[in-house]
Amino acid sequence: MVHYWGKRAAAACVVAAVVSACQPAPGGSSSATEANIDSADARQVATYSGKQYAKDYAVQGGLVGAAAGAGIGCLMGKLLFNNCAVGAAIGGLGGAAAGGAYGYSVGRETENIASRQVTEQAALAAADRELADAKAVETAAARVVREQTAKLDRLRAQAKTNVAKRGEYKQAIDEAKGFQAYLGGSVKRVSDSIEDIDKRIDLARQTDPNEAAKLSQKRAALEQTREGLSQRLDVLVATIGAHEQGLSS
Repeated sequence: MVHYWGKRAAAACVVAAVVSACQPAPGGSSSATEANIDSADARQVATYSGKQYAKDYAVQGGLVGAAAGAGIGCLMGKLLFNNCAVGAAIGGLGGAAAGGAYGYSVGRETENIASRQVTEQAALAAADRELADAKAVETAAARVVREQTAKLDRLRAQAKTNVAKRGEYKQAIDEAKGFQAYLGGSVKRVSDSIEDIDKRIDLARQTDPNEAAKLSQKRAALEQTREGLSQRLDVLVATIGAHEQGLSS
């Protein structure tokens, strides 16, 4: 299993081939302060989702146009390296290089478990790993949503009495929408993992009902985790909508 920070280190190696250094932009901060979109929690969600899931969600949800992949790349650069330019460089890569940089080419833990060549032990272990990752992401997402909500509320109050704060307020809304793409992408990944497990359950029912029963329990837990992630997403979408309306009024 490739863990989040292992993926981040692998991404750094790929990016190093096209960017001289993966350091914060001049004047930027690498500290994970309250409500920063580049916090460890936000990076964890982004790494689990990966670029492709986030981009698919963003396009289907109308967050960006079909050709707006560069914006997603920039946000990934911020989340993983606190540097938008790094994300732009990754976005310019193709094929396996770009996939490795984003981590999404690693694939879901459950992606191949429906194969007859995968043993029962391996299939159950893969489902366990995916479930553990998804639960960790749900916990991280809950913290980020709370932080983003607090930040937006604070900036809205400041913008009411300080016109200069409106630009910062709008930027914070855009950042929250960027994180929304990764949270939505995470929900999509969990959904695909559930489909993977369903395929394995169908296979196991023909050969080993006991394995099918064990997998069904893990599926139920993953379904519950998806529901939790979806609830966080709903809260974030509603929060962003309220703040966008407030900004235009």
